[in-house]
Amino acid sequence: MKRAKHYAVDHDADLQDVIGQFVGDVWKQLLKKAGLPYRKYHATRHTYATWLLSDGADLRWVQQQLGHASIAETADTYGHVQPDRHEAAALGLDRYLKS
Repeated sequence: MKRAKHYAVDHDADLQDVIGQFVGDVWKQLLKKAGLPYRKYHATRHTYATWLLSDGADLRWVQQQLGHASIAETADTYGHVQPDRHEAAALGLDRYLKS
């Protein structure tokens, strides 16, 4: 079995170089093997998070999936994805206020 290449960022390494190596060595090959057209890695990551949240996934779970340091980072980036959830929360509050 072929050993996976380790992508580590040294203090002196340029992060963009590491990302470029990953895209060239891994990402493009995965898409090719899956028979999928090329799509930027970050765009795929964003789509993944958006689909999860659109289908009602918990924001904290999505935060963990993406490896965000804080829930605020996830909420600031993807909070717009769940407007129906905000509407449902407001309607629920209305029920209490109208009682």
